Parts: sequence; structure tokens; C-alpha cells
Amino acid sequence: MSEQELWDRLRGAGARPYGRAHTAELEEILRLVDAQGSQRLKYTTRLMIANAYRHGGEPAKAFVPFSWCLAAHDAGEGDPALDFRLFWQFKGTVNAMAGFPEIPLGQTYAVLDDMERRYRLAGHTMNPVHQHRELIARHVGDKAVAREQYRLWTAAPRGEMSDCEGCEPNSKVAHLTWLGQFEDAVRVGDSVLGGQFNCVEQPQSILTAMLVPYVRTGRLAEAARAHRQAYRAIQSTPSELQTVGVHLSFCALTGNHARGLQLLERHLGWLDTAPTPLAEMSFSASAACVLSLVEAEGHANATVGDVSVGELRARLSERALAIAARFDARNQTSRQGDWVRDRLAQVPIVDFLPLSGPVREPARAVPVAVSFPDSPAALADLAERQHLLDDKAATAAAWARFDELLPAPEGKLLARRLVGAGNLVVNQVRDVAVTHWSRAAEVYRGLGDEVAYEAVRSRLGLLKCFAGEGTDEITASVERLGELGDAEQYGWGLLRLAQAALVSGDPERAMGLLDDARKPIEEAGVALQSAQLLQQTAEFSATMSQELTTEPLDLLHEAAARYLSAGAPLRAAGARLSAARLKAISGDLEAATTLFTAVITDFLAYGNPVGAARAKVELGSACLHLGRFEEVADRLEEAIPVLREADEDFSQAQFMLARAYRGLRQPDQALELLAEVARFCLDDGNQAGAGQMHELSGDILDELDRDALAAESFTRAADLFHEADFGVDELRARRRVPLSWHWARDQDQALTTLAAADALAATLPTEDPQTLWERSMLDYDAARILTNFERPAEALPRVVRAAEGFRTLDSLTEVAIAGALHGRILRDLNRPTEAHAVLTQALAALPAEATHQRAQLEALLSDLTP
Repeated sequence: MSEQELWDRLRGAGARPYGRAHTAELEEILRLVDAQGSQRLKYTTRLMIANAYRHGGEPAKAFVPFSWCLAAHDAGEGDPALDFRLFWQFKGTVNAMAGFPEIPLGQTYAVLDDMERRYRLAGHTMNPVHQHRELIARHVGDKAVAREQYRLWTAAPRGEMSDCEGCEPNSKVAHLTWLGQFEDAVRVGDSVLGGQFNCVEQPQSILTAMLVPYVRTGRLAEAARAHRQAYRAIQSTPSELQTVGVHLSFCALTGNHARGLQLLERHLGWLDTAPTPLAEMSFSASAACVLSLVEAEGHANATVGDVSVGELRARLSERALAIAARFDARNQTSRQGDWVRDRLAQVPIVDFLPLSGPVREPARAVPVAVSFPDSPAALADLAERQHLLDDKAATAAAWARFDELLPAPEGKLLARRLVGAGNLVVNQVRDVAVTHWSRAAEVYRGLGDEVAYEAVRSRLGLLKCFAGEGTDEITASVERLGELGDAEQYGWGLLRLAQAALVSGDPERAMGLLDDARKPIEEAGVALQSAQLLQQTAEFSATMSQELTTEPLDLLHEAAARYLSAGAPLRAAGARLSAARLKAISGDLEAATTLFTAVITDFLAYGNPVGAARAKVELGSACLHLGRFEEVADRLEEAIPVLREADEDFSQAQFMLARAYRGLRQPDQALELLAEVARFCLDDGNQAGAGQMHELSGDILDELDRDALAAESFTRAADLFHEADFGVDELRARRRVPLSWHWARDQDQALTTLAAADALAATLPTEDPQTLWERSMLDYDAARILTNFERPAEALPRVVRAAEGFRTLDSLTEVAIAGALHGRILRDLNRPTEAHAVLTQALAALPAEATHQRAQLEALLSDLTP
């Protein structure tokens, strides 16, 4: 491998995110570099790998490459252009040394002294030197020295070696919190939290540091928000084990030990690869504190994995105290042991701080505990009533009690049990519901109960309609119910048939059937039926209207009121959910979010967490369109675990959460979610959906300048679109591959994949506008690539063709952009007169609002002489 190829590979590795895979790649490059690379390449690679070790959760490995670079620098074998990066690493080295009790404290002080000497010689400020002396003083518990170093630190001017504008205040907040100066800590932290950060550690680090000050000063809403935002940023980063420990402690302080237990279960495995003993100690102590609170509530025998809460608490307490003893022996103080003992004894200072979710409204009714009757027939009555109320948990509980009393029912009770079994699973496994209902229908027919038989047949007919098998069967059943004269069952049948008509694409017939249902429903006098009639009328009429009017919303509110009066609060919440959806569809997203929030409150108040989770997904969608990414993340992070637990589809929620993470500048979390959704799509046979996920991943990687990875992602997307026979989508993804390889400085790959995209484009019809757009973009991208590879003669016909395509599509801004490139290519070919004419024509055609493109064209024209 040549020297240039090694540099290119190193540069590509540097664009990857920190983590074990990134570190492993750098280690492989280092082996190659040591075998055949230059001294400069060896030096640069070691600086990069030392940084990777620190940020990737293996700081102990950073000491050797850092020392090597320091020795090379002192021997005159370093790279002066990299002195900044070398000197910067002193700070990470001091931080890491403090975290290992086997490293003598004297060595840490020696490194601090060397850091100060070198910074002074280089003319750097002492600001970071005092900052790190304060850190060590705080670590050993020397308050006098810590206060003095803090004074010197704050007095020293900031310089290029100072931590970023988030990290330095972060350390100041830690100092002030340690001293109990919580108001001062809040003042320092809040002064920077409103700004923009360009550091990978912010704002999650300072938000985490602010948790205790916020709680101790009564700023509870700020504390909850800081916890949500900071934890979100670190939840997938094992190197942040110590930070996760701080969030565990926060949960314990605020009465959220149930959530703390969830976080503990999620991150306990990270202890096996703890970055430092200090991180291991901190996490273990905080986790043990959470477990002690869980144990105090009588759950000592509950398990985390295969270990009881009580046993795990004892293990983690012992682990934390043992590590603290090693630190105290080295430091000759009791500071770390005292800290661990205080953490283990920590109790909530807030009874319960809601950390997320909508503000709970007072429940409109107090749910009544269900008591079970003694007879199977009465239990069947209860289960059917709870089903009508849409209380799935109570329905399942009643049928479970029925099964205990009568495990082998016969006759009518068997048929009722089979209908109930189908009701419970119809939304998850429709085939199983069909089996249950078909058996029930046969039982009813054998009993001669024609009304019940036709009612079950109407259910089966509706399912067939959903499967695309038409409405004949359900129509026949409902007509027969009308002939039999049972008003209530005829009413339910008409409501089902109206739904079938709508599903079959006949909304006018659906509305007519709802009109037909009014008379039997009025005759039956069942309040739930009349409420459902109003709800379906509102929903169906809204589908037929181009604009949302107040009428369907009024009907839904009336339906909700009737449901409530009939004792069906969950169905009332469902009607309100429909109103929220209609608002969202109409574009009134602010009103929709208010309604969704109220619905979530209702579902939670009446014990339907799955319904609340579904509503949170819809609320998240509305917030996503409003650009309120934090709210999206809050709601979907709550919803996804509930939907996962309930074995419901949560892939759409994950996709939206990935988009929210992208908006929150948390790209790596977004990429993880997109990869998971892509796997789900493939398992479901949805190659096009998986292609969409890989294409979006490519977009994100492109934004991060991880160009080789972007090229791979776009390639995978194109291959999946090809499998799905989505030609235009394949071309869109395929044309982006060569441009990514171009930015990755891989000319061979760029030209090879450009040829592949051209071959695909030649197979697609040119008359389709979308295809023409993609072909024009491909021509434009090809012209850019060829121009940058100094092949202007080949680029010229491509940019001409691109401009022609854009002009055909009446895309005037793109015509001007292509014209600018066309003019540059003509200039490079020493054809200034033609270049001037092309640029003048492009400028004249440019829309008035395209000010940026106008400035570019005018600048190009000013450089040309006709």
C-alpha cells in the first residue's frame, strides 16, 4: 500500500464515529503504517488513535500512543502543524489518570506540571491548567486547593487550549455543586445553555451537570427537561457509563426509581467494559442506590436478569466500596469512599417528579375496579360489556376468570367464548380471529340461533372485506339481520357494513348505510350504538370532504359525550382521537397537538397505556411536521417500549424518531434506528421500505462528511430499490453513489459507479417527468465530477444535457445552476465568449427569489472578458 493510500485510508477512518469499530480500524491502519509508513504518518496516526481510545471508552490505551507522540515531539520528529492536537491531549490524559487507582497520584501531578511547562513555553493561557488542577483537588477532596485553583482558573483568560464554551462551564458547575453552591451553579450553567455547541460532548454533559443544581434549587421542570435531553444523547454510548450513573442518581433523587430500574436494566451490561474504575464505581453506587429504593418498597425479590434486586444491590454496593477503597488508598484521603457511602444512602428529596409525558388533567371519572361474578354466564356478560366499553384489559381478565370456572364450555357459552376470543386478537392476528368466529358461527347455527349466527357472519364478512374479498357476504348477513327483526344486532350489522363499504371505496354507499342505521339504533336504544353512529358519521363524512368543517368535529365531541354518559371513557377517548386526527389532516397541527395531548391523558387515566402509546405516535407525527423535535423524541421514546411490549408494530415510530434525532443533531442515534427499521422492512418483505431507510442513512452520512459510508449506504439503497423494481428510486440512489465516492476522493470508484448509474438511466423512459429529473441530476452530477477530475471536454455535453432537461421541466433555478457550471467548463476550455453568453442567458432566466444563485452568476460574469 502506497503512502498516499495510507493517508487516504486514515482520512476515511477519521470521518467515522467514535467507538470500537472506529478504534479497530485505526489499530489496523497503525499496523500498516508502522510497517511501511513515514514518520509523519506514524505520528499523525498515533495522535488520532489516542483520541479515539479516549472517546471510544478505552482511555487506558491512550497513554502509550500519547507518550510516543510526546517523545517524538521532544526529539524533533513530530509535526509542528499538529502541536495543538498534541498539547490538547494533555487534558484528556490528566482526566483519565485520575480514573485509575493503580496510577500513582504523583504521576498525575507530574503530568500536570509538564502540561503547565509546555503551555507556558508555547504561550498558552493557564486557564486549562488551573481547571485540571481543580479537578484533581476535587477528586481527592482538598477543598482549599480546589477553591484556590478555581479562583485562578476563572481569573485566567480563555485561549485556544481552553475547553469549549460548554465543557468549561460544565466543570465549573461540577465544582460549585460539590461545594453546595447550587444557585451559583445554575447561574453558570444557564449562561451558556441557550447557545450553540460544536462539541461532541455538549450539551449533554452540561445538562447532566445541571441535574442536581436544578433539583436542589426547585427548578424541577428544567431538571426533567435536562434529564430527557441529556440522557437521549448518551443512551447508546457505552463510554458514557459514568454519566448514565448520574442519571440513575437523579432518578433516585426525584422519586423515579422505577425509571431508574429501567435504565439500570438497559445499561448494566456496560459495566463489563467500563472505561475506567472511576466510572465503574460511580455507576455501581448509583445503581445500588436505585435498587435500595426499589427494595424498600417491598420488591427485594424482583429480578434484574436472573439476579434478585436485593442480591444485585448488595453486589453493586460491595463493588463500589471496594473500588473507592483503592482510590482512597492511593489518594490518602477518604473522599471517594465518603462519596460512595453518601450515594448509597441517598433518598429522594422530591416525592415524585414527572419526567415526561403530557401534564395530567384530572380524570373525568374514577375507574371502578372490576369485581368478578361467580357464574360463567355472568362472566360472559361482563366480558362482553367490557369489550363494548373498549377496555381490553378488563375484557381479557373477565374471560380469564371464565376459563378458570368453565375450562370446557358447551353450547351458547362456547359460542360466546369463541366470539370473545376473536375480539381479543382481531387487531393483531386476524387469521386466528377468523378461526374463532367461524367456529362460533357453526355453534350458533347448530343451536338454531340465527340472529347470533348472522351477527358473527357479519364480523367475518367485514374481515373478508379488509382482505379485499368484497362486500357480498357481509351484505347478505346484514340484510338477513334486518329480516329477523333484532334492532340492536341489525344496527351493529349496518355499522359494520358501512365500514365495509368505505373500505371498498364506496363512501357514498357508506353514508347511506349510516342513514339506514339510525332507525334501528333509535329503536334499540343502546347508548353505545348511538355514540358509535355519530363517530362513524363524522369520520366518514370527513373522508368525503375536501376541507374540514366544524360539523364532523361537533359530531365527534357529541359522540365522546355520549360515550362518557354510557360509562365508556376509553371509547370517548377514541372519539377525541379521531377529532385530533382530523385536525392534523386539515393542517391545524397546533390544535391537533392539544387534542392528542388530552387524549393521551385520558388513555393513561383510564388504564390503557397501549392506546396512549399509539396516540403519542400520532402526536409525534404532528410535532415532527411542526419541527418540534424534542417533543417528538419525548413522546416516541415513551411510546416505543410500550408498543414493543404489547407486540405491536413500532417501526413507523422508530422512523419518525430517527428523523427527530436528525433534527436534534444526534445523527448516530438516527442511523442506529434507521438500520433497525431497515431490518424490520426486510423481515416483512418490504425491500422498498428498507431502501428508503438506507437512502436516508446516506443523506445523514453525507451531511457528516462520512462520504465513503454514504456511498455504501446509497449503493445498498439502490440495490434494494432494484429488488423492488422501483426504477426511478433506484436511479435516484444510484446517481448519488459516484458523487459520494468523489467527495471521498476515490476517483476510480466514482467513475465506475457513474458508469453504472448511466447504464441504468439508459433503460428508463425519458417521457416520465420524475425520470427526466433524475437523469438531469445525474448529468449535472457527472459534469461536476468530471470537471473536478480535470476532464472538462467530457463534462461539457453532460452539463448541456442537464440544462436541457431542467428547462423541459421548467425548473428555472436548476437551469441557472447548470448554466453556472456550463460557463465554468467553457472558461476552463478557454472559450470565454461562449461562457459569457451562457452565463448571461442563465442569469436572465433566473427567478427573482434565487438571490444566492444570482450572486454566483454575477461573480462568474465579472471574471470573464467577452
